[in-house]
Amino acid sequence: MRKLVVEDLGMKSYKRKNIHHLNDSIRRKRLERCIQLNARFAPGTEDQILFSDEKLFTVEEANNRQNDRILASRSQDIPDRIKYIDRVQKPLSLMVWAGGSADSRTNLIFVPQGMKINSQTYRELVLEPEIASAGEKLFQNHPWTYQQDSAPAHASKVSQGWFREQNVDFISKDEWPPSSADLNPLDYSVGQIWRAGPVRNLTRVWSPSKLVC
Repeated sequence: MRKLVVEDLGMKSYKRKNIHHLNDSIRRKRLERCIQLNARFAPGTEDQILFSDEKLFTVEEANNRQNDRILASRSQDIPDRIKYIDRVQKPLSLMVWAGGSADSRTNLIFVPQGMKINSQTYRELVLEPEIASAGEKLFQNHPWTYQQDSAPAHASKVSQGWFREQNVDFISKDEWPPSSADLNPLDYSVGQIWRAGPVRNLTRVWSPSKLVC
């Protein structure tokens, strides 16, 4: 069958890919807000943006159903501890917050187990200890902008008001395009950033114009 498909028909096998579901309303909003971001941030100013994101890590063994294989003469010869991968309904997890720009990075913030991220905890864990002093520590008092997505704790009136009270320039909840994880450099290589350094290579290619289509 493979020979027939490849050699006779000249076709290849491709895997299906997961993408964000975008309805017409989200597409229009992404387009409008990306145009606004392009107008706000001229080429070269992306170095002034401190991108941020949270990531939930679960403590479970990874399993690639296609490529993770076990060599054995018989299935019965494989020990259960190797043959099976335990799964539980609610695995242990850890929420981590991080921020990074072209030339700098914040401390990693580990959210205590069981703590719910709301406006208050976001302010106490992230905004006050990290963002309030970011202008001085990370940007040497040069102009800079804070980026965050539109998660409820970020988009609340309390959080949005905190930035204005502290005179911190930020991308507001009405400016960041919805369903646009692909616009945040931290979604591409978080581990590499904190092992090797800042996100210069990623911010160099950051452009909302690539998202509008």
